[in-house]
Amino acid sequence: MNEIIQKTKISFFQKILAKFNKNKPTSSPKEVYIDGSVEVSPGVIEAIEASSASTAAAAKIPVVVNLTTSTSILATDTSLADIFTISVTQNITINCANGVNGKGTTWLLTQANGGSKTITLGSEFLLPDSATIPLVWSTTEGKTDLLAARYNSILGKWMVVSMVPGY
Repeated sequence: MNEIIQKTKISFFQKILAKFNKNKPTSSPKEVYIDGSVEVSPGVIEAIEASSASTAAAAKIPVVVNLTTSTSILATDTSLADIFTISVTQNITINCANGVNGKGTTWLLTQANGGSKTITLGSEFLLPDSATIPLVWSTTEGKTDLLAARYNSILGKWMVVSMVPGY
């Protein structure tokens, strides 16, 4: 039985290779492709281009927004970016708007102007039971803290998945 399947596979692939090899040039090629041909048929090129186009469309490049705190309430519209880099110039509370279920967002908060600015999270954030409350943020000028959260539409909250101080 396996021998019949093997012969069928070989026959099938031989037919495919014959189809690709029918336009083989007579001059000696510099490159020989895996199927034994020396040219790539237009059908193969079209398939590769279509695959590349759909892959590029599906790939998501993160959007980064740079902010400087100008008020004590930092409203981040998460529909506009995936990553927020924030220069913390005063005491702030971070609030969020426009959460999408399952979407992750990252905030990179850097202490500016001498450091020692306090950072708190708005009521739309949910900390895990294992978190130290309040979160311990860096207070040294130039240090960056990373906050990562994922939105849960059932809870209507941003679930904090990571907070790493002191980069």
